[in-house]
Amino acid sequence: MSDCNCADFPFSPHKPCYDVCTGRILNYASPDELRSIFHIPEDIMDKIIGLKLENRVETLEEYTNELDPGQSLTLRSIFSSLNNNAEALKWLKENMKTRADAFA
Repeated sequence: MSDCNCADFPFSPHKPCYDVCTGRILNYASPDELRSIFHIPEDIMDKIIGLKLENRVETLEEYTNELDPGQSLTLRSIFSSLNNNAEALKWLKENMKTRADAFA
């Protein structure tokens, strides 16, 4: 879905870009960035790292399908409140375009 602007939150158009862009964050950000900027808990990080290594998932929906219900809810909550995370919004602006190009 190349016509999603993942550098600006809220992602537009919301459907399907929210799912696509949040998946891209999980794919493009380093484990350290996911922990320190997006505040993803360690137990979820372990699963995310494994899924990234297997190269099996691309969207938030695909990631959450691999998590237990509590982890899925936590991850969805983190991304639904990105507008309250200034550091994450800055990361999006600085990284999503260049990393998307690198992964293309």
